[in-house]
Amino acid sequence: MKIAVITMWHNEEKLAPFFLSHYGASVTNSAVDMIFLQLDTDTTDNTEKVIEACMPVCGLGIERFTFPEGMDDILKANRINEKMRELEGKYDWVIAVDADELVNPPRWNGDLNDFLASVPLSMNVVMAQLYQVYRHKDDKDLDPAQVPIYQRTHGDPDVWSLFNRCYVKPLCVRPSKSLSWGPGCHNISGGVHLSPECLYGAHWMMADPEIAVERRMSRRARQSKHNLDRGLTKHQHSITEEGIREECGRHENDPDVLRWFLP
Repeated sequence: MKIAVITMWHNEEKLAPFFLSHYGASVTNSAVDMIFLQLDTDTTDNTEKVIEACMPVCGLGIERFTFPEGMDDILKANRINEKMRELEGKYDWVIAVDADELVNPPRWNGDLNDFLASVPLSMNVVMAQLYQVYRHKDDKDLDPAQVPIYQRTHGDPDVWSLFNRCYVKPLCVRPSKSLSWGPGCHNISGGVHLSPECLYGAHWMMADPEIAVERRMSRRARQSKHNLDRGLTKHQHSITEEGIREECGRHENDPDVLRWFLP
């Protein structure tokens, strides 16, 4: 059983240590064999230095990619699909995630390898149910030396609200030239045979107010005309620092939504 992760990054020095620890260390039961990182050539922070300092146990391959006119979710999806199809016959499963998406197998199915090995061969897509997590009033600062997924377990329990349902995503597939993810990997087409079992995890977009402000304001500034015209990544188009901090404040007393499935 061989599992790969595909991810595309721009200025992710703050989340890089947590992502690489989560997917590259067996302590989380989510370790994969290879991470294929598409790094935006417009990256201006210390992402590459952080990667070097936090090199995961698994394999890591970095490829450069340029968005001609700013962040374009159509081009991003095309690039991810191209990479996924290249891996057909080389990996049993491919997981496509952003730097703020940490998926885990359900506790009762053991580790990620065991879980995916249990999926019948007739099924080629596994959904991932991601909870929106926030910094609880009792949470400590994020610490790269600690297991990431346990550091933010509180969040919005309603995964089916208008926005949150977008993060129940078909993130895990058997690589195939027939499959095609849409923008943001929120949907998939091409002979889909869905597993009734799913992965679970956390969406770290708002896991820390300071990181959220820095990342989301940067992403608002990088939206291409194509994205704006088509309403892609709509949640980034008009976000404000005040809005981000207000949202984080509203969730300081959220319930613990992850503990029930974590190993």
